[in-house]
Amino acid sequence: MALFQKSVLKQQLAKLDDNSIQGSWKIYQSYFLDSKKQKEIIEKKEVQFQTLFLQKLFDNCLGYTIDSKD
Repeated sequence: MALFQKSVLKQQLAKLDDNSIQGSWKIYQSYFLDSKKQKEIIEKKEVQFQTLFLQKLFDNCLGYTIDSKD
């Protein structure tokens, strides 16, 4: 069973902008696919990397706003 109906998925995918996807992918690649950064990530404990992960992935790549004031 699919998570989304095919018609809903097709409709939402049509709304995506290729330029923003490419930009986000470049940001993702520059951080998460960099071998030096990967080594640093592996060496950190999960709690040490948690905030940075949220900022790099959700804020920088996916465009979410992370409000740490709450």
